[in-house]
Amino acid sequence: MANKRAHIALLAGTAAAVLAVFIACETQDESPAGFSVNFVGMEAGAFGLESFGDNVKVDLQAGSTEVKGDNVTATLYETNDHSEPLTTTCLSVRNADGTATGINFNGGKTAGDMSDGTIDGEPDRYISVPVGCAGRLSVLYKGNNKPADISEAGNHLQIAFVTEDGTVLAWQPVPVMDMDAKETGVRVLSADITKAATVRIVFSSNGTCKPVSYPDDMSPNPNKSAGSIDVFSITFVPVQ
Repeated sequence: MANKRAHIALLAGTAAAVLAVFIACETQDESPAGFSVNFVGMEAGAFGLESFGDNVKVDLQAGSTEVKGDNVTATLYETNDHSEPLTTTCLSVRNADGTATGINFNGGKTAGDMSDGTIDGEPDRYISVPVGCAGRLSVLYKGNNKPADISEAGNHLQIAFVTEDGTVLAWQPVPVMDMDAKETGVRVLSADITKAATVRIVFSSNGTCKPVSYPDDMSPNPNKSAGSIDVFSITFVPVQ
């Protein structure tokens, strides 16, 4: 009988501990602790659009676009109102055959160099997700750059996880592809999140500009930032 009582007490204690962890995660954010959002395969309505039409890349309008994933709502934020003809930086939905193939980040002038753990000012576009408790956040993405697009030598393009107060949780350089390659390949940026936070995925051209005229004039054109990425999915796995 003593052994049975001890076993029941152990089970009760374990259940209480599991419930405490669950409540701790749930009460920090309305979203469940674990989540994913896969942009690939989403229809136009997921982005508040009637259709993609004949455009292979549809620009999102200024402001916030909420996109529902699995147990999470991601926010796609864009400041460009498309009122300036030379301003091509924006968030767009790439699509084919009526469904999305990824979220394209063009430019991203304001973030600057994020390798020192901070960003310059408020980012002009990002995807944000609410993280309810400690765990591992990952984003699957691909770079879309080639040397002919970039006036400066070196690898300046960056992607990062950034909190709302501008703290960089993790960052990664986005490589420039070889001249004869079609793409840089799919990459993953992952980071351990230690507490509840709204985390933004930020891409920065880091001051990198397109050349005035390739190959005749490789000086930077300040009106056109260089480089882009396609974001495919975001996942979060809580600490067990």
